[in-house]
Amino acid sequence: MISGTTAKTRLGTYVMNGPCSERALDTYHLILAPSFACNLACRHCYLPDHAARSLAAERVFGLVDEWSEIVVGERGPFGGIFHLKGGEPLLLPYFGDVLDRLAQLGTLQFMTTTNGTLGDWDVVERLNRLNDALDGHATIIVSIDGSNEAVNAQLRPPGGFEKAVAFVRRLTEAGINVFLNNVVHRDNLDDIEPFVALALELDVTQVNFLSFVPKGFGASMALQRPDSVEVFERIQAIWDRGDDRIHSLLAGSLSDVRHAESCGTRTSRECVSGYRGLLYVVPDGTACSCPNLNHPGLEAGNILTSPLAQVHDALSTKVYERIRTPEGETHDRYLCKGETSVPLLRRCDYQDPHGVQRHLVPSELSQGTSYCFSRNF
Repeated sequence: MISGTTAKTRLGTYVMNGPCSERALDTYHLILAPSFACNLACRHCYLPDHAARSLAAERVFGLVDEWSEIVVGERGPFGGIFHLKGGEPLLLPYFGDVLDRLAQLGTLQFMTTTNGTLGDWDVVERLNRLNDALDGHATIIVSIDGSNEAVNAQLRPPGGFEKAVAFVRRLTEAGINVFLNNVVHRDNLDDIEPFVALALELDVTQVNFLSFVPKGFGASMALQRPDSVEVFERIQAIWDRGDDRIHSLLAGSLSDVRHAESCGTRTSRECVSGYRGLLYVVPDGTACSCPNLNHPGLEAGNILTSPLAQVHDALSTKVYERIRTPEGETHDRYLCKGETSVPLLRRCDYQDPHGVQRHLVPSELSQGTSYCFSRNF
C-alpha cells in the first residue's frame, strides 16, 4: 500500500490524432525504446531481437530536455508525451533517473508500456511520485493478452497473468491512469468481450486492441493474424451494446472514430505516419515515424549524430513524402501505413489488412483528422 494516497483525478483516455491539413499530432508523442532487453520471450513480439545493448543514460536525459524544448515551444506545457518502451523499460538501470528528470522539468506527459511482471510496490511508489509531480499527467500501459492465465499464455510465458493483474491493481489503487494493450490473434477472438469485462473490473481507463502483425519474433506466426473485419465487428458489437463507460474504454478504436464521423464532429483522413510530433527511437539511435513504419529508407535520422530538433524536422518532409496517401485518394483512410507495408502481409491474401477498409463504405472527404489505426503505442 502507498502511504498517504488520496483520491486523484486521472488524466483520462488518449487518442493519437491530428489535423491532416497541418500534418502534425495534436499532442506530440516521442516513443523511446532505449533497449530491446526483456525479461520475457513472448511468441508474438514484433522486435527483431532482445539484445541488452542500450542508449547511454546521458543521451536519454538529453532527449528528455530536447523533447521538452520542442514540445513547450510548439504545443505548450504538457502538450507532448515522453513514452518509454522496450523491450521491458523497467529493466533499464536508469529508469528511476528518467522519472526524476521528468519530474524536475514538469513539462511533459509520461507514458510507459510494460508487461507488468516486474511492477512491485517500490515501482508503483516511484510512478506515484512522478504522477504527483506532473499533476496527474502519467499513464502506464500494461500489456496483457487474455482475460485469464490460459488465454494470456497462448502468447506470453506462463505465470505472467497474475503478476500483471496485481500490478494494474496497485496502480489504480494509487490513482494512476492505466491503459491495457491486448494483441488480438486468431485464437483469442472469443476473449475480446471477457477482456473488456476484466478491464472494467480492474477500473482501467482505456483498452487498446491491437491486431497481431507478424514482425520480428512473431514473423513465424503469420497464420495467426486475425481477419480484420471480424475484429472490427466484434469490437463494434461491444460498442453498440455499451454505455458511456464502455465507449470511453474503447476510445481511439475504429468504432470510436466511426461514431465521431456519424455525429459529424470529425472525419478521418489517413493514419498519422510521418506527421510532425510522432517519433520512434530505437537502441542504435535510429529515429523513424512509428514502431510499425521502421523499414530501411524511412529513417528520419539518428539522435546519436544529429540534434533531436533536426531529426524531428525531417518527419513532414523526408518521411511523409515517401509514405503519403496520394492526393485525392480515400481508400486508405482506415489503414495503418506501417502495417500494410509489411512484406509478409502483402504476399498473403488470407492476411489482407485491407479487409476492414473494403467492408466500410468511404464517405466524401475534404479536410479532416488523421488517426493512428494500429493503436501500437
